[in-house]
Amino acid sequence: MQEKRYLKIVTLSAWYDLVITGILAIPFTSILLIGFLNTTHTFLNLPGVFGIFEPIHLLFVNLMGIVSFFWAILRIKHTSILLGYYDGLIRLSLAVLMAFYMLYYQVSLVIVSFFFVEVIFGLLQIVFYYKLKK
Repeated sequence: MQEKRYLKIVTLSAWYDLVITGILAIPFTSILLIGFLNTTHTFLNLPGVFGIFEPIHLLFVNLMGIVSFFWAILRIKHTSILLGYYDGLIRLSLAVLMAFYMLYYQVSLVIVSFFFVEVIFGLLQIVFYYKLKK
């Protein structure tokens, strides 16, 4: 894979994060997204548990949303092979964490779509990082 194409993947993943984590970074919009996910879980009769979000849970959602939002901005403004590599590691770590929660705690399968996005972007960035380094 060419470096230019790899950097486009890094940028695309950053824009995805900017939109999604931008929503999670703001208290009112994160509540709307969580409500939408809960409604989707119920409407599709998905297996797993979709818990009740208390203010303390929302605080951590917002904190992680802010960190992820600024990580996305960094990757957009300073797109690099190295940042793509680290983003890939982060994404695969998040995917493992999501899989653990889905399997061990039986959390709602509404997060499966997020899981697959993390796996796809993570693998693309890690695999092609090593191909570029050869």
